[in-house]
Amino acid sequence: MTLPDGGLFSSPREIMRFLQVFLDDDGRVLSHDSVKAMLTSQIPGWGLGWALEKDGLFLHTGSSGTAAWADPKTGVIGILFCQIQNPAKVDPLQVRFREAVRAAFAESK
Repeated sequence: MTLPDGGLFSSPREIMRFLQVFLDDDGRVLSHDSVKAMLTSQIPGWGLGWALEKDGLFLHTGSSGTAAWADPKTGVIGILFCQIQNPAKVDPLQVRFREAVRAAFAESK
C-alpha cells in the first residue's frame, strides 16, 4: 500500500545511480551548469532539490523517512529507505545513520 503523499517510487540502486550523476558531474546526464546550479545555495541551506550541508554533503529526505545523501569529498553515498511518518522518530535515525556511515569510512583510512 502506498501513502497519498506524492513522491518518487524507486529502488536504492536507482537512487544511488542518480546521486552518482552529481558526484561524477561528467555532463553525460546533466550538464555541468545544471549540477552546479542544483548544488549551489539558492537560499541558505538549499540548492535546487537538495539540502546542502556546510561541509559539501548534499541530501534529500522523503516524507516517509527515506533519506539519500552524497559526500563529494569522499565519494560516499548513503541511502536509507524506511516508511515512518513520524519526524520525531525518523529524523534522529537519519542523523545516526549518516554519522555511522561517515565514521565507518573515516576509520577505514
